[in-house]
Amino acid sequence: MTRPAGVTAIAVLYIIGACFMVLVALGLIIGGSLAGGALGSMIGGSQSTSGTGAAGGVAVGLFLGAAGGIIMLIFAAAHGVVAWGMLKLKEWARIVSIALAVLGLVLAVPALLFGVMRGSPVALVFTLVRVAIAGWILWYLVQPHVKAAFRGGSALPVQV
Repeated sequence: MTRPAGVTAIAVLYIIGACFMVLVALGLIIGGSLAGGALGSMIGGSQSTSGTGAAGGVAVGLFLGAAGGIIMLIFAAAHGVVAWGMLKLKEWARIVSIALAVLGLVLAVPALLFGVMRGSPVALVFTLVRVAIAGWILWYLVQPHVKAAFRGGSALPVQV
């Protein structure tokens, strides 16, 4: 059975998400070292002659940036694997995508509340777009013809 176009679209969304996460990871790693250097110079400037405050600030910045960057790279790799699974019509990828869509909808509730409390229309629009995409993914992946595609077409009705 051929891959439905919507499955390809979902895989592309995962690939775009993975690329975005790689960029965020690089930003965290680079930004962490820059922030650590700035923090180190502020701490180091207020201490006497030891200079250990500057080194400590740089170390903390590097650690936090590297840790955050590595976590984002792990998420990016996971999104890449799910995208591959979607393109290859692996049933586990459909299930993981459904779970991630549900998680996205659940996490959208506090994001919407935050956007309303802050009065940020950009945050609200961004969250509503995320909700729409997650809702569409969830709806699409439970459609009978999509489920059948992931199961090799065995669930298709027999035509007489």
